[in-house]
Amino acid sequence: MNRKLQSARVRSLAFVLCVCLALGVTACVSSNQEATDAINNSGIPKSYSSVTTPNGSIIETINWGPLPAAEVDGLNAYAEDLISEFRWNVQKLREPTSSYNCHSYAWYQATTGNIHWINLMTETWQANLSKYWTDGSYTLIDTVADGSIPSSVPANARVFYANGDHSAINNANGMFISKWGPAGVYRHAPSHAPYDYSVLEYYEAA
Repeated sequence: MNRKLQSARVRSLAFVLCVCLALGVTACVSSNQEATDAINNSGIPKSYSSVTTPNGSIIETINWGPLPAAEVDGLNAYAEDLISEFRWNVQKLREPTSSYNCHSYAWYQATTGNIHWINLMTETWQANLSKYWTDGSYTLIDTVADGSIPSSVPANARVFYANGDHSAINNANGMFISKWGPAGVYRHAPSHAPYDYSVLEYYEAA
């Protein structure tokens, strides 16, 4: 395995472990789904809802209760430690919240009023997030395996980390914006985040 990609996977595992520790959960591995499980196991109340893609497909969502202040502080501290340790090119834009996650931020709504957490799969393990592109709402521009941003990719394109269960928005100038699980929203280079960037898929609105 490429050493940079191997390092990215180690960082991803470390970050989700930190999320688990901040939420009082002792065992989990690296994926958005596992972060969801960590919040669920922490006892934060939840309910289910839905949103629709631009073409009308139904997307299952979770509405979580708020994160306690101590957990917000813990998530900030752990994220800051990772950023410092790996010397990432990162700028924090928003505070942690359980209201929405990376997929919801990138594909549904990037506003602070978003209250919908979107997982890759539904509660019954049916396709969920992928409806944004399988129903024609978004079309694939390019796929890369080196963490690069092709010149054909416009600003505001959606990015799916296919091996990292993560989504982002292309912010131009070599940077993405994404939300890191229940942690904050960050502007970062494609490889400067706690997710496996070995396959990046770029999409634009149809």
